[in-house]
Amino acid sequence: MQFFIWFFTYVIIALACVAMWVIAPAMSLIIFLIISVWHFGGDWSDSSTFARLSFGVWVLCLPAAISPNEVMDIFGDLILQSLVADNVVHLIIDVAEVLFLMSSLYLAVNITAHRKAPQFKQRIIDITCLAAGALLLPIMLYFVLYFCALHSPRHLLLSFKTVDSSKSSIIVIVLLTLLTLLLGTAAWSIISDYASLATATLQVIFVGLFALTVPHMFIIHLFETHLTKREFD
Repeated sequence: MQFFIWFFTYVIIALACVAMWVIAPAMSLIIFLIISVWHFGGDWSDSSTFARLSFGVWVLCLPAAISPNEVMDIFGDLILQSLVADNVVHLIIDVAEVLFLMSSLYLAVNITAHRKAPQFKQRIIDITCLAAGALLLPIMLYFVLYFCALHSPRHLLLSFKTVDSSKSSIIVIVLLTLLTLLLGTAAWSIISDYASLATATLQVIFVGLFALTVPHMFIIHLFETHLTKREFD
């Protein structure tokens, strides 16, 4: 029963995120980017909090440092072209470039200082592969490969350590997956009626990720808190 309560909580928060993006796209984009920093930093979960945040910043700001014009076009399509939107996008790119330099410097010092640590080689592989991907691939393909090849496998393995494999939890996961595919397809169909195919796909991907990431992090936090409380009861 508890899992189904979390399921409906997840859906309500996801719909609220979609509504928020429609009403205030620029603010939603900024919130999404800030949340993504913490979320991506989870790929280095065995590092210090500052190292995690630095890696999250580096992953997110890398494309803006390498291909600022391409990122600017993507963000412009996400929050619609207007004078305010253009100013917001330029500000985001400028901040991202500064944060990229700062995080690069810190990560270089941190990785070098921990060169004898067990995860040293993995850190070098992560940085090298991501940098090569951002340099050689279109930005969207870079993010798709990052999500599919690095972020998602690690995040799933970490989540499976805390989420049990009971029948109810599996049902909730399946329902959320099917609901996500259904809503994503419906949204793409609606948006593509008045926007280009590329813009519609871009908006569905980013708004969908925003609507999934926020409730996902909230539910995971609730679940871990629930497990901790149960251990001490």
